[in-house]
Amino acid sequence: MAKKIGVSPATVSLVLNNKPGLSEQTRMRVKKSLEAMGVSLEQYAPSIQKSMLFVVYRKHGADRRHTPFFPQVYSQIIEGVEWKARLLGFSIKIFYLDEHNFSQQAEHLAKMEFEGMLILATELDKYQITMLETGKPLVLLDTYIEECVHPAVIIHNESGVMQAVGHLKDLGHRRIGYLHVIHNANNFMERYYGFLRAMDQYGLELTPDDICQISTNEGGEAVYEVLKQYFQTHLDRPTAFFADNDIIASYALKVCKQLDIRVPEDLSIIGFDNIGLAELLDPPLTTIDTPKYDLGQSAVALLDEYIRQPVSKQGITKMVALKPSLVVRSSTHPFPEE
Repeated sequence: MAKKIGVSPATVSLVLNNKPGLSEQTRMRVKKSLEAMGVSLEQYAPSIQKSMLFVVYRKHGADRRHTPFFPQVYSQIIEGVEWKARLLGFSIKIFYLDEHNFSQQAEHLAKMEFEGMLILATELDKYQITMLETGKPLVLLDTYIEECVHPAVIIHNESGVMQAVGHLKDLGHRRIGYLHVIHNANNFMERYYGFLRAMDQYGLELTPDDICQISTNEGGEAVYEVLKQYFQTHLDRPTAFFADNDIIASYALKVCKQLDIRVPEDLSIIGFDNIGLAELLDPPLTTIDTPKYDLGQSAVALLDEYIRQPVSKQGITKMVALKPSLVVRSSTHPFPEE
């Protein structure tokens, strides 16, 4: 590239890395030449970085009983955040909060110097979000609060549930049950109302007995026992179930195997999130894939936008909803009408 432009390799390096030591005239000439060659200068971080805090909240922290229920999608979300932050020239500090250290850490974060905050707030409530407010730009990731003025990037949960129920209906299932997580997280509430709407839209009847309500507060063993009791006592059960996430679906598969309920021959099961475990289950799990990496990138881009032009100046608060997609595997099967 230096040879084509007629400058030294050091000069090109200074331009690509936005380092001092060149006249503005030379810098602009090299930039225009690089762009003409198809080089994207946006991928090179500027030398003067913006600072952001990335707060990851896990209600139960590292408690092993609850680790499976802290969605495994988070690792890909965090990767997306880190990559986009580097691309946009942010220096990033990541903080992990839980219900035990929340107040202390919130006070600590309020004293730090930064330009914007991004919060992975899946399990946060309105009061906790208020405690993290500092007056600086703040973007919520994977949740939103109606009463809050903060921009948010979320998964379009209702669209995902609509695809899941539609898939089961297309396979001939008319009685579809629901393995529902009783939780205050917005995702599970949106999936609940999305399920009710999907059943209504597709003209499918739903009875209270076809909804198995599950609390994850006591960990995986308790979830397994709830599902086992449900399947043992509901012999006249639906022919298919939608589960609020893949972890719940995996426990349902385990229960079915123990009770000699064949999946998918006797019962179809579909999950949500498409975690890495989903395709390794027996049978591999049909699920709803969420654009995890894109979720993280979009949140950083939105934070950057509001750092440059705060909500008060824009006059509106944006909420970006990314659409998930259906991944069909072996845990769902056409309903055998005979």
